Amino acid sequence: MKFSISAVSAAFLLAKCSAFISPSSNTLASTTPKRSKTDLEVAFLDQLPNPFGGNKDTEMVPRPPSTPPPVSNEPEALFSRARAILATDLGLTDPSFLAEDFVWVGPDVVSNGALSKEEYIAAGKFFNLRGAFPDLDYRAHDFRLDPDDPLTVRFTARTVGTMRGELRLRSETLPPNGVRMVCPPEGISMTFDGQSGKLVKLCSGFTMDRLVGNTGGLCGVMAAATVAGSPPSEWEIYPPAAVVSRFFGRSIKQIKEPEDVFLAPFPESVMIQLAKGVLASELGTRDPDLLSEDFTFCGPIVGPLKKKAFLEAFSNFKIKEALPDLQENYSNFRVDPYDPYRVWYDVKATGTRTGPLAGQEGNGAKYIGPPEVASMTFDDNGICTRLTAGAVMDPTYGNTGGLGGVFGIFYATGVPLPALSARPFPQIIARVQKSVLSPITQKDVDDFSDFAKETGSVSTPPLVQNKVVDSPDVEDNKTFVVKKASPPKDRVAASKTFVVPKPPDAPPAPEKLIKQRETLTISENPNDPVTDAFSSIFGGLMAGSSESTQDEVQKQPKESKESTVAKQKAALRAAAEERKKVAAEKQAALAAKKKAAEEKRLAAIAKNQEKKKDLEKKREAAAAAQGAKESLAKAKKGATISLGFLSFGTKEDDEIPKPSSKAPRGVPTLSKWYQNSDGSVTGQIAGSNNFKDGELITTSPIKTQTESGVVVQSVSGSKYYLDENPGSAPLFNFGSKPKLAEPVPPKATSNVVASSKQAVEARKAAEEAKKAKLEAAKRAQNEAMEKMKADLEAKKLEAKQKREAKLA
Repeated sequence: MKFSISAVSAAFLLAKCSAFISPSSNTLASTTPKRSKTDLEVAFLDQLPNPFGGNKDTEMVPRPPSTPPPVSNEPEALFSRARAILATDLGLTDPSFLAEDFVWVGPDVVSNGALSKEEYIAAGKFFNLRGAFPDLDYRAHDFRLDPDDPLTVRFTARTVGTMRGELRLRSETLPPNGVRMVCPPEGISMTFDGQSGKLVKLCSGFTMDRLVGNTGGLCGVMAAATVAGSPPSEWEIYPPAAVVSRFFGRSIKQIKEPEDVFLAPFPESVMIQLAKGVLASELGTRDPDLLSEDFTFCGPIVGPLKKKAFLEAFSNFKIKEALPDLQENYSNFRVDPYDPYRVWYDVKATGTRTGPLAGQEGNGAKYIGPPEVASMTFDDNGICTRLTAGAVMDPTYGNTGGLGGVFGIFYATGVPLPALSARPFPQIIARVQKSVLSPITQKDVDDFSDFAKETGSVSTPPLVQNKVVDSPDVEDNKTFVVKKASPPKDRVAASKTFVVPKPPDAPPAPEKLIKQRETLTISENPNDPVTDAFSSIFGGLMAGSSESTQDEVQKQPKESKESTVAKQKAALRAAAEERKKVAAEKQAALAAKKKAAEEKRLAAIAKNQEKKKDLEKKREAAAAAQGAKESLAKAKKGATISLGFLSFGTKEDDEIPKPSSKAPRGVPTLSKWYQNSDGSVTGQIAGSNNFKDGELITTSPIKTQTESGVVVQSVSGSKYYLDENPGSAPLFNFGSKPKLAEPVPPKATSNVVASSKQAVEARKAAEEAKKAKLEAAKRAQNEAMEKMKADLEAKKLEAKQKREAKLA
């Protein structure tokens, strides 16, 4: 409770003035003993609450009102009752608000079913979110009635809190980290009993916009686990197709709440009319100019989609052609108090599929959609920049199997989309199991009424069609006039002459509450009903976890101050040792990491050196070959010997020889050949790629036996086939000399080899110098690391001495 200085001063002056009221003018003063002016001032100030103090523990936890709210079915009375239940952490700290046939419906009701009163309280006690987030604040707003059920209150919560305590999960206990949790907008529904006024059905944990907040689009326990550092797997929350597409797609950025925006760009009535104008244009498909160029659409599964992709996808569905009598039943338009640029509205659609849908003709199937919530965000020019839709607030209503948006329409009308694209794995498995057991249980896979029949809760009243008339303000627009449903007779009996029964007894004292809660213990038996209900949340039961009750704490004997101080010192020493151990482990891990990195670096250097050596060898071989070619080009070519005169050698009218058919393939043939004194062979060549057929050449010395009809090989490695008709050597060496087949000037070759050897020696010397430089750098780095390690050890020793001195 807060007081301004002026309010306190006014109250103090009023107390002063009351001291001067005469006994004759005040009956109470005439019967009470007279008190001095100072006594009155002190008494008044003692009764004033301290605006700067207070018990933080009592201020953190919301408390129910001192007297129960009146049992009435008027809207304001229902809203007051909903706020009172919210102040008890949704009935967990005061179960008297909950009816005996109470059920809780969460987002996983399709796979795990609803929880009864006992299971709900036990689960709340187990997770104990208030203990992990002492400043938990639901920030509830937009309280409204369901237009078809006057006993159902819906509102929005934007839960925030700071993790200052341990969070207990099924598989582990997470320590506090001081991170502030900001949940996305959460849709909560409360259905009350018309006679007793108690809560019979609670729907919570339904995300309205998964891109807002820092919990990954999750609410409740999953949001707390995400902030604590142990988020659930996406395979448990989203369909497999969506998980795969997000894995290969770009990461989606979360949207922060506006912190410095307090006013909408237009009045509330204008903002609502803007939203209705977009709805009248069938979400912008008939008038895309109503959507900005950076427009995005986001649903519980699909999105974000850009403007072009959204218009194409929504137009291809052709929902209006498939369901000509589709009634969206829009209601409860309101401006978001935390984001004034956004308009929220509720949807509860119905229709009949008489037209074609997904390539199938109409079958007359009825579509009854669950209560959904959608929103539109506008800019300063009144253009829609963002649209959210398809967020279900109560999956047990309708015939869509708990699906919202287009997924629900396709499912209810007989052409469901693939389960891998519409449901997460836990729901798929649960539905398969339920379908297999349906012959035994006699329950359909979409039968959510089993808990309603068992608990005796009343079924949902029928839907009411909206009246749609032309609006003169907006062209081709629709006014969204919702006809208010008459209260069901079985839910509100004789509401006009309803007599308020005697209110229930006041909530029991804290001691009695503690005793009542002790009866709702959670066993570690795997067959615990709460374990079954929450088996899909973070694995199995936490081993060795137990929660001490307040009675056990109160029964503990008070210890003396000395023993408390000793225990604190021991705890500090243990904590210091633990920190030292952790620091040593981190240091060892860091050293190992550095060592591995150094080894990896040295290995990379060695590998690079090997590559460089191989490259140098290849360069040397290429240089040697190039040098040999250059030397050969510079060498003096031999002349061809022509002995045509004196009737020796080849005559002009002689036939050009052809390669012998006996020669192996690819081996040239020498005809009219003869062997010289140095062992070389001279003759007319045929079948060579380097010489023309009939050209006279001289080979290198032959190292094999020379005779007709055989293949010989020269010292250079060339092969020739000697024709069976050899020639004779000329008597005179006049005319052209025969060409050399493999001329290799020995002098030029020796020069190339010498230059190559010099280049190799120079490179080796450069590599040795580089290696020496690397070793010197490595030694310097090792010395620096040793010095750093020594400094760190010295700092640790100094810190240890300081802690020991402080403890002593």
